[in-house]
Amino acid sequence: MGKTKNGLFKKTLIILCLFIFAPKVGFSEVKKIYYESGALLAEVTYMEGKMEGPYREYYESGALKKETTYKNDKLEGPGKRYYESGKLKIEATYKNDKGEGPFREYYENGVLKLEGAFKQDKRDGPAKKYYESGTLKAEATFKNDREDGPHKEYYESGALKLDSTFKKGEREGPYREYYESGPLKLEGTFKKGKREGPAKKYYESGELKAEATFKKDREDGPYREYYESGALKLEGIFKEGKRDGPGKKYYESGALQNEGAYKKGKKEGPVKVYYESGKLKKTGRFKKGKLIKLKEYNEQGKRIK
Repeated sequence: MGKTKNGLFKKTLIILCLFIFAPKVGFSEVKKIYYESGALLAEVTYMEGKMEGPYREYYESGALKKETTYKNDKLEGPGKRYYESGKLKIEATYKNDKGEGPFREYYENGVLKLEGAFKQDKRDGPAKKYYESGTLKAEATFKNDREDGPHKEYYESGALKLDSTFKKGEREGPYREYYESGPLKLEGTFKKGKREGPAKKYYESGELKAEATFKKDREDGPYREYYESGALKLEGIFKEGKRDGPGKKYYESGALQNEGAYKKGKKEGPVKVYYESGKLKKTGRFKKGKLIKLKEYNEQGKRIK
């Protein structure tokens, strides 16, 4: 009987010792980090030296800023961010420390601002942006974290603002902009993210406003501007993005207003300005963009300066 009690005592003592001195396998602890002010900054859950379980981050005011979950030191599962007001700002899902699945961002008033999806931490698939009013602002498609496919932008009224296409993150092909009332405002073409070839601008009435040619994203070639009536307003030449060569400007009546020349974007050489009647108004000369000589005449042809 005494031996039995003694044996039980010894077994109990051995079990307690094993419990006290054995490594704490499977036990978790929550570490807290604080601002210098003493306010709680974050709560992190650890297990066996690795982040495991809930993670929360706070504004210095005490409001929750971020909450997510870690598994084996990596983000796993739903994650959320908040405005200091407490309103939801962002919600996403993580898998093995990478964004995976739907992603949404909100305005502070609760209206959806942006929605899309991630695949292996890269944007993938359709994406949409919204105005704070809730109206669609833009829509695009992503592939391997780069825009790839149709790209459209809208006015807050819902009218189409811009229509283009992206390929591997760069604009490619036809590009069109519209007035909010509907008419075409601008059209051109992109090649590997740069404007290339003919481009045109229009008045809201639909009349042609200007036409130019681009080469590697710079104007290169003839350039013309028009009055809304259709009459030619200005004509010149661009070379590698700068005015170069002869240029003329006209009155809406068709009469010549002035003529001169440019060299590498600066006025160069003689220039003449005319009254709408056709009579000479001014003559001058430019050198590297600076006026070095000037004469002025009244409409009767008398020099006045």
